[in-house]
Amino acid sequence: MRQKGITIVPTGGLANRMRVVMSALHIADEKTKNVHIVWHATKECNARWEDLFLPFPPKNVILSEGMRKNSIASKRNLWLPKLCRSRDYDKQIECYNPSEMPIETLCDKYDALYISTCYALCDYDSGQLSKIFCPKEELQKNIANVTSLFAEHTLGVHIRRKDNKQAIMHSPLSDFHHRMDKYLAEYPDAKIFLCTDDASVKRHFCQIFKERMITTDAELQRNTLTGMQDAVVDLWCLAATSLVVGSYYSSFSDTATELGGQPLEIINV
Repeated sequence: MRQKGITIVPTGGLANRMRVVMSALHIADEKTKNVHIVWHATKECNARWEDLFLPFPPKNVILSEGMRKNSIASKRNLWLPKLCRSRDYDKQIECYNPSEMPIETLCDKYDALYISTCYALCDYDSGQLSKIFCPKEELQKNIANVTSLFAEHTLGVHIRRKDNKQAIMHSPLSDFHHRMDKYLAEYPDAKIFLCTDDASVKRHFCQIFKERMITTDAELQRNTLTGMQDAVVDLWCLAATSLVVGSYYSSFSDTATELGGQPLEIINV
């Protein structure tokens, strides 16, 4: 059956998917295209929408888990999903990068379009982010429990490690340490909220800053449901801080400041 409009499959982690969804909504409004967002649970983000958020509010866009044929085609599945989709779409683009061709051009050129991507398709209104993404009530309670510990001035710090070589190279721990010291010197009663994907980094800074440091007991793996729910809590807590200091080449910090509206500093040397 031919799919009129555009099917968009967000890929990557939580923050990447959030910006894909927001840009897809913008396309639906600007191009008056039928937009279908397919949210797959994968090892990078192993949770369904309803596991993390309240029901999807927009009425002009369909969001679903999709069928198997909407999965990302790869060597592992013998590229079969792409073959199965070939009758449904005029054009299929896996791992779409908008710098290669603007999404507006593609929408004008093709009546039936399939795209998978971890990038924002276009600019969007970040002020709408918190209206589209509303954490489930139990996650909201967890967020409130953490943010109740915040001081008037709370520095949010996001240190990305694990497999992100760019962040490790450009955002050394020593520079994060220096920025935390500087903030505490400026605001003697301040607190620091730290979220990271590396348990050793968390232990390191907790030993240094002791009672000034606030963290969660987040599961650091994103290939589990608990890990993804903890990621939502961390992201919304980071968004509630006064200033965010983030890692190079990581969308998590960017998304936190889009949610919270506070300044963002990226450690980049």
